[in-house]
Amino acid sequence: MQANSAGSAGEIDRGLELLEELHKISENELPLGVIGFAAEQEMYTRYEAGQLDLCEAAARKATRIFEQSGDVWSVADVAIGVFWPPLHCGQPAEAERLIRETIRRAAQVGHDVAKSCALAALPVVYLAKGHVESAERAAREALAFGESSHFGWLLLIETGLGGVLLYRARTEEGLSLLTRAACGPTTHFSGFPEGLLALGMTAAEREGAANACTAAMRFLPRPGAKRGSGAWHAVLALTEALCLSGRREEAGRLQIEAEKIAAEWDCNYVGFPVRTAAGIAAACAGNWTRAEEHHRASIARMEAVPYVTAQPIARYWYADMLAERGGAEDVEAAKAMLQESIAASDRIGLALYARLARRRLARIT
Repeated sequence: MQANSAGSAGEIDRGLELLEELHKISENELPLGVIGFAAEQEMYTRYEAGQLDLCEAAARKATRIFEQSGDVWSVADVAIGVFWPPLHCGQPAEAERLIRETIRRAAQVGHDVAKSCALAALPVVYLAKGHVESAERAAREALAFGESSHFGWLLLIETGLGGVLLYRARTEEGLSLLTRAACGPTTHFSGFPEGLLALGMTAAEREGAANACTAAMRFLPRPGAKRGSGAWHAVLALTEALCLSGRREEAGRLQIEAEKIAAEWDCNYVGFPVRTAAGIAAACAGNWTRAEEHHRASIARMEAVPYVTAQPIARYWYADMLAERGGAEDVEAAKAMLQESIAASDRIGLALYARLARRRLARIT
């Protein structure tokens, strides 16, 4: 497993171009082992690019080939491409089953990297259930195992734990972890810790929050580096951070990118409802009808799946949109929505959004 790889956003785009060339080669011309290896490499590239449907397809293809050859090590190696897509895309219960199966199989063959990847995903399972305290505990366990096994993607676990700590209002520790992760080498995850750091500092109203936002912006999608997991997480976190800091015009410029992500993902690595980001950006751009469509759809989707931790987050941001639009019925609707968000956040220990919702409510009452 390539947990030590450090592909930049530009390298991801080049990798996608090479995959298109590879698909032009007939598989009848290649040995089975080569096809399996190629499918595995495609899985990693699609994963790094955030193309989770194609990632899962490549991973399942590689799994079938490796199972046929009895290569249990490689089966564990590609499991990340099987369990992450359903976790992000509306099937957290199925993802949990696959994650726990991966942990068991990886432990049997001594594949510590595969086990670390699976442990890193467990906190998102707990966030989907609304078990925020359990998510923190699982993230700490993942970090301890990752450190003991010298996991190459340790910054992913650090960032996930940092995000959960922000949710629980353990702000100092969360920001410290995110700062450490953001200071690491550039990888395809770069933008994820930087974006969450900007969001955490902005929400906590810390000095230097504006500089943190500026630092995270360099990881946004751009020509020659159009997509990637880190870049997409930067979009999502910065949409919140910029809006919270009153830089709504800048947040509005992220609408197109946020809508692209929302077309493919339901939630991100810290259980944030992706379509909500599209709603925030649309509202900041003054596209009220589009914004309301996104917010309503996000709330409905988070209820249906369900992604429990995302539910009060989605409500908070819909209320923010209503309050900002300020129509005759909007303000009262925003107050009611904020009360719902506060109650749901308090119930599951989502302290960050309970505080944000109370602060927003105080400004409109």
